[in-house]
Amino acid sequence: MCIRDRVSTQSTWESMSDRIIIPPKGRTFVNGFASRYSEVFPPQLEGYIDAGTFCQCVIEINETILNYWPCLFSRVLGYSCSICTLGLSFLLPLVCIRDAEEAVNYLIDDYNKKIFHKKGFEMKLVKRCSTSWLEISFLDREDNNFKAAFKNIS
Repeated sequence: MCIRDRVSTQSTWESMSDRIIIPPKGRTFVNGFASRYSEVFPPQLEGYIDAGTFCQCVIEINETILNYWPCLFSRVLGYSCSICTLGLSFLLPLVCIRDAEEAVNYLIDDYNKKIFHKKGFEMKLVKRCSTSWLEISFLDREDNNFKAAFKNIS
């Protein structure tokens, strides 16, 4: 379900004029990768993209993460045995998380090529300081990335 919200999100996740932040919602793994992202349509994108299209993209990203997210058994085993294995047991769920990140980045690249670059912006996954978020930045028409995006589309 897509929510259209004109109220600003938490002050930590406020968007800048040149980029829009889609905050995480749900659990976060040790490396900062979130289990899902907000499906609230940012008002800054109004006029650039349809709310339904945007929300469908975020829903598909969330479903991809859910498909790759470690099962309960691997998370419990990874956390509970971490002291005995000196942290090596974290590698078990980390493999699933890395696969999820890879699949999400591939999906975002696909959306950028098919939808977002045509509209003049791009999305990327950003991970920093034990958290992650989706970031939408507008492409400058004079920027080489913008020109390359349109060259790939043609």
